[in-house]
Amino acid sequence: MFNWEVAPSQALVIAHRGGGAEAVENSMQSFKQMQNNGFFYLETDAQLTADGQVILFHDSVLDRATTGSGKVSEHTWEQIQQVQNEVGEHPPLLAQVLQDFPQLVLNIDAKSDQVVEPLLAVISQYGAQDRVCLASFSERRLRRIARLNKGVSRSVGMGGMAVIVFAALFPLSLARRILYYAGFLGGEITALQVPEKYYGVPIATKRLLKVCHSLGWALQVWTVNDPAQMRKLLHLGVDALITDYPQVAKEQIEQYALNKV
Repeated sequence: MFNWEVAPSQALVIAHRGGGAEAVENSMQSFKQMQNNGFFYLETDAQLTADGQVILFHDSVLDRATTGSGKVSEHTWEQIQQVQNEVGEHPPLLAQVLQDFPQLVLNIDAKSDQVVEPLLAVISQYGAQDRVCLASFSERRLRRIARLNKGVSRSVGMGGMAVIVFAALFPLSLARRILYYAGFLGGEITALQVPEKYYGVPIATKRLLKVCHSLGWALQVWTVNDPAQMRKLLHLGVDALITDYPQVAKEQIEQYALNKV
């Protein structure tokens, strides 16, 4: 199981969609570019083709990011190979990325219920449990992942986030008790991945950070693209910035470290 760094000496940079603002999102080109630039933590997305292949692609439809059209789930892998993104690539197989980039740690958003079992099968086939963390907005989907495959690191869904944020309002001992009865203690949770705010309500707070660290979880914030917001979260002490602009985040982290000296 992969364990995120908790309270690292410097916040980690996690390249959202493979660094989607600095490269073509979720492409082999972007994975290679991120690795060459020293970014080894990537967030990406898993979809399932009509014939059961796991590809790394954000949208449920092909229209926005490729020359294709229609639902990914209604296309076979052979058909997916015929569409192209803006650099002339088709969406990659997860298996190919795990094989070609053994140094990368992938935070993979399971985009549908249907992709869960094939996704776990590919991770197992390539022995990638120690370099993969699974994510989803769906708490139910993540709990199913935990039931199906012990030993794969995971984060928490939006429903779980609400419970944990609520628990963080109370003293630590009571917060832990709430989370115990809600089923969040133990298991494969290694990170809480949250927005800084949700509908104007602050989510990433010192209290939440304290609860996460007491449980051995990293607090990672998405999707942070503004330098001022990055500096604010670095001052808070978050463990990672999930960003479309990894190079910008790296520069902000380095500058913040210099200012602390």
